[in-house]
Amino acid sequence: MAKVKKYIKIIIGCLVISLGLNIFLRPSKLIASGALGFASLLSYDYNFNVVAILLILNVWVLWLVYMIYNKEKLNDYLIPSLLVPFFIFLTSFIKIDLTDSVEELLLAIFGAIVTGYGYSFLYKEGLKVGAINILEDIFNDINNKNTRLISRTFDIFLVLFIIVSTSLEQALYSIIVIVVIRYMTTKARLGISDYKAFYIITSKEKEVKRFIMEDLKYDMTLFDVEGGFSKKKNKIVLTVVPTKDYFRLKEGIKLIDDKAFISITDNYEVLNKDLDVPQDK
Repeated sequence: MAKVKKYIKIIIGCLVISLGLNIFLRPSKLIASGALGFASLLSYDYNFNVVAILLILNVWVLWLVYMIYNKEKLNDYLIPSLLVPFFIFLTSFIKIDLTDSVEELLLAIFGAIVTGYGYSFLYKEGLKVGAINILEDIFNDINNKNTRLISRTFDIFLVLFIIVSTSLEQALYSIIVIVVIRYMTTKARLGISDYKAFYIITSKEKEVKRFIMEDLKYDMTLFDVEGGFSKKKNKIVLTVVPTKDYFRLKEGIKLIDDKAFISITDNYEVLNKDLDVPQDK
């Protein structure tokens, strides 16, 4: 049942992204972030098929994932990378023209909210969509980093290209779209704090530590604790992660140990987050 719910959420997310694009953004020639924005831009300026461009980009990067990693890693990206272009094609037949009756600013804001809400469904399930996000994950794994530099640089490139090829006004509207979508994907359903602190007690301590440090590339530390009633000795794994990786870490721990005790708290500010904390490894 849990898997069925997960796939339903993924399908809904991909469908909502497509509706946001075809009903609100594309009629006003506005762009979203990442590969979706790049494909839309080519369709506006050079009359390319947005679905074809998106599929080519996504399939090429999926092939890279397959060659570099394995089939299991490929599953993290496969479904949304194929479903989003498919739903964009299906929803392209919906003929709703709001450009004559609604201000372009409102179309930009509402289109970004709808599209961002669709992304939040995928984000919550620990999935990524689009070639740029996948390339960024590959770069982070190879360089042992956790950065969003590639996607942000690419978005800046898209905005500059719009300024040159279209107009400053369209670029400003597109900046609003990109910013709102980014805000939605990190804040929707996740709370308002920038960081989450995880306190974990698990019988599979080594596996959890390996997942946090090697897969997610975050630091952690251990505390010795004693049960109040049982007096049983135990260890608490403490790690603080950005809100964007909240669901990825939570679901990852549940897959490793579905009986693990997990306490999650909001962190509104983290100082010296790169400081090496003495750990018991």
